[in-house]
Amino acid sequence: MAVTVDQATRIVRKYLPDDQSPAEVDTLQKVTNVGYSYNANITSYMITLKQVDEATGKSPRYLLYVEETDTPPRSNSDYRANGVSAIYNLLSKIKNNSSIPMPQGILDANLDIIPHDGKVHLGQLHAIQNDWFGLPSVTEPAEPSYSWQESFVFLFETLLEEIKPLPISKRLDLRFEDIQRYLSRAIGFFLFDDVEVPALIGFAISEDDVLVHVPDEASPTATIKTILPNFSWAVWGDPLLESLFMPPGPSPAVMEGYTGAGGSPPIVFPRQKTKRLWYSLYLSLLILCKGESQPKETSEDGPKTTWALRTAQECGKALKDAPCY
Repeated sequence: MAVTVDQATRIVRKYLPDDQSPAEVDTLQKVTNVGYSYNANITSYMITLKQVDEATGKSPRYLLYVEETDTPPRSNSDYRANGVSAIYNLLSKIKNNSSIPMPQGILDANLDIIPHDGKVHLGQLHAIQNDWFGLPSVTEPAEPSYSWQESFVFLFETLLEEIKPLPISKRLDLRFEDIQRYLSRAIGFFLFDDVEVPALIGFAISEDDVLVHVPDEASPTATIKTILPNFSWAVWGDPLLESLFMPPGPSPAVMEGYTGAGGSPPIVFPRQKTKRLWYSLYLSLLILCKGESQPKETSEDGPKTTWALRTAQECGKALKDAPCY
């Protein structure tokens, strides 16, 4: 559903009350996600106020995330993106356990306004840990997983079953039975079982989710202003799963900042390169599967779909002889 300027104004006034100068919305712009973290159930808006902040001389801006409320709860056989409540819970953990410039979120589950419904920072993000692996939830699952191999294989196989009947699967130069056979071999070698502690992984976060201050006369140094809270596909798992670790990255500068913030080098042994192949295949299939519901302006493939098709096919071929030891 679409949010109106009137609703946006009431939201801002509710959480940022100012009796002397009530907030007025100047523009309400729907945000198009160009990264990997598209979520069909959440719509994002950028709110710009008419008021001007005396300290900065600029109009305050806020991100509004609206989740459709009529979607059924996620089941064990339904691999769906994290909801607003789970994302808010993750943002609170990040805010309380790191210095990552994450915006302070406010969760409104009352539905009274909308009735229907950086490199150092990456190391800090992965330093936030959990007791169990798998998809985030506000409360601990009834049967938590203490094995990353068990959790990842479940997520991967669930996604594989979802994409098989979709039209996009016919364009993949992959034999799904071959992929399943390669996965069985990886499981037999305990390829994914070298992860001891569940770390908070943004997974689908990319460079497009990092907002940087462009140097100007007033502030000549480029700095990371904030990281957009795109944690729709976040998971407690293996740091190597992070999309920012995809080849050809990470750069030496990124690795220096990452390890300096407490992160460990993600790839040391050949088997870890094989794991990264699985994770890249996983991301590409996720984009192809969940992107089927993303609104399209033309019938031509967008850059994300083109990338995902190419990457899935390259990873599928490379996994045939990839070492698991």
